[in-house]
Amino acid sequence: MAKLILQFMGTSSGTPSPDRSLPCIYINWKGFPFLFDMGEGCQRELMKHRLGFGSIRDIFISHMDMDHFVGLFGFIETFRMADFGVNEILNIYAPRGFESLLVRRRGFVKFHMISESFVLDKGDFSISAFKNLHKPESYGFVLQEKENIHFNEKKAHSLGIKGKLFSEIRDKGEITIKGKKIKLNEVTTRTKGMKIVYSGDTMPFEGLAKIVKDADILIHECTFDESLEQEAHKRRHSTVKDAAVLAKKAKAKKLILTHFSPRYSREDEPMLLQQARKHFKGEIILARDGTRIEA
Repeated sequence: MAKLILQFMGTSSGTPSPDRSLPCIYINWKGFPFLFDMGEGCQRELMKHRLGFGSIRDIFISHMDMDHFVGLFGFIETFRMADFGVNEILNIYAPRGFESLLVRRRGFVKFHMISESFVLDKGDFSISAFKNLHKPESYGFVLQEKENIHFNEKKAHSLGIKGKLFSEIRDKGEITIKGKKIKLNEVTTRTKGMKIVYSGDTMPFEGLAKIVKDADILIHECTFDESLEQEAHKRRHSTVKDAAVLAKKAKAKKLILTHFSPRYSREDEPMLLQQARKHFKGEIILARDGTRIEA
């Protein structure tokens, strides 16, 4: 199984179209499955793509526009009818005020309020939230893998580090052998872990490039094409150009565009891609419902 499976269940904005359901992104990283937003139709898309949604325990809602969460209620009801175990918990991470929408609260549903200080540690990686510029309570998310530590075994062996001493120096950061102190960085190299950023709904704002910096994958909304920049920013959304300019500035490796206004059909995709390529020379993907990326 791939370390990362990223699949789009819905890529429209506001209302569905014949080709696109409302926002929902499935991410399975190192065996942990997550959903980011749950628009109308997402449950059926999960079934259609056989993603085993019964194993999902963590759902993130970026903000309280209904196109981003209305599918959650049917999802909860499906779990109830499937006799979801009494010891199982479905964690809902959402902005302040969302809990009041869970009118018929099920015992297996646990609400967690997200804020700018929110961090979920999953061991090898973490998920953190950042405030974006769309609604008073709206967020994007950063999935950040921890640094990868690689031992230089030849050098470690030459210093007497063998067997269980590898674990000891990794856990303590240093060990002493025959009176000589050896630090972890003397026998290892470090590489940055993978970074994935989901913008949520947002218009451009100062500081976003710093948050996105060096992302391996940037998933960014592009509700409008660049000719409608004024309308996009009035509604606090982004254009294709906004997303591409950000990807270039932040030195992202891959840009995945989603959250398209239903005014755009598949015939418009070449135009949207052309606009993005004027500003970003890295890999660009225009997500469709069902688009799947593995890494």
